[in-house]
Amino acid sequence: MSGKNKDVKFTKGKSVNIETLKVENLDYERFKNFFLSILFRTDISTFEEFSDINLGPYHEKIRKIVYENMMTDDLEFQLNILKLDKNSEFDQLIVQPFRSKLGTETCYSFLLKGYLIVINFKENKISKTMKENRLKQNGEIIIPVIPKSTERKFFLTYLDLQ
Repeated sequence: MSGKNKDVKFTKGKSVNIETLKVENLDYERFKNFFLSILFRTDISTFEEFSDINLGPYHEKIRKIVYENMMTDDLEFQLNILKLDKNSEFDQLIVQPFRSKLGTETCYSFLLKGYLIVINFKENKISKTMKENRLKQNGEIIIPVIPKSTERKFFLTYLDLQ
């Protein structure tokens, strides 16, 4: 197995003046469980750099998903991806999972070489805003592209540093 799925299809588009990338035919369960497994492993890690990750009441549910390869609904642990502009200052960074808190809303994120992966554990204002762009059970996801001109403001807001 090469790890590449030749059936995965990419289509560029636009949504409300934002460039998007539509990805189809992903292996929903495998793709989603991969990111949940990273979160779970950081939650159980004793390394200081992962101390910000605390799955709390979701720990056992995610453990079962990871170890028993359980299927979840696409709104349960909603997974969204945002792509940074190809000229981004951050497009080569790999940042360990981190917790973001916007007001009272909490989510967990990863920054992986130009892609921001966001996982919301429960429905909230953020997840509702990104609901249509989530990874869906049919293997589709719409990935908005954050323009270089707005990325700095976006990250400052996202990381609650404003």
